[in-house]
Amino acid sequence: MKIFLKFLTWLLLFFSIFIVNAFVITMPKEISSFLLNSKATPTGTITVANTELCLGEQTPITFEGAGGNPNYSFTYTVNNGTEQTIATENDQVSVSINTSITSSGTYVYNLIKVEDSSGDIENLDQEIIITVTDPAVVDFNFTNDNACSGETMQFTSNSTGNGTLSYSWNFGDGSTSTEENPIKVYNAVGNGSQVFSVSLIVSDTNGCTTTTIKDIQVQRIPDIDFFSGSGGFINCSDGNSDIFNLELFNNSSSSSDISLYSIEW
Repeated sequence: MKIFLKFLTWLLLFFSIFIVNAFVITMPKEISSFLLNSKATPTGTITVANTELCLGEQTPITFEGAGGNPNYSFTYTVNNGTEQTIATENDQVSVSINTSITSSGTYVYNLIKVEDSSGDIENLDQEIIITVTDPAVVDFNFTNDNACSGETMQFTSNSTGNGTLSYSWNFGDGSTSTEENPIKVYNAVGNGSQVFSVSLIVSDTNGCTTTTIKDIQVQRIPDIDFFSGSGGFINCSDGNSDIFNLELFNNSSSSSDISLYSIEW
């Protein structure tokens, strides 16, 4: 019985192979060739990480293939310009490039064709749109340059940009402001003058930022101090005289730059 079942199995297998081969051989040549040689058609996609950029920023654009046989070659245009080609390597299915846009505007990247390593080509019509915006133009002025420490200085922004602007000032001495036109008083002590680098960062409604830096000079005020050589300022009279001799000594760290002293009692 087992021998008979085994024989029957082999007999069925033989007839199955015979029937399939006969069907392929006797059918029209075009159909049999399609069945024996058919494979997946290559296709491709184009994607971008960020569709909105500030001028000067970059974003990666990725081309990815599927079907067919890697490597893949992708043909694309930018704003319907000259056709450009980029290809994968080492049997990878995707490849990326970074944008290199030098002026604001709208840029349409259109993937028009993909070709696999077998030479099979598939025409496509896929696009991504990238919008590039000019950042704010930043400038400011200030009053009382080269003024003495402790005097008021007015900073005024002359910036322009898209929508409502936001401001971030850094006055170079650790103090900051988010006002459009802030007022600042510097405290510079010592000899000579001191230079502070003031920076202004302006952001527009698109999130684009621009920075400008200017130097301002402030004249330091003397760092004055004195002490009593008599040991204190308490008049311990002996009862015979109202005269009290007080000897003062200059202890100012800026003494080398001080030309005049005036004492008020």
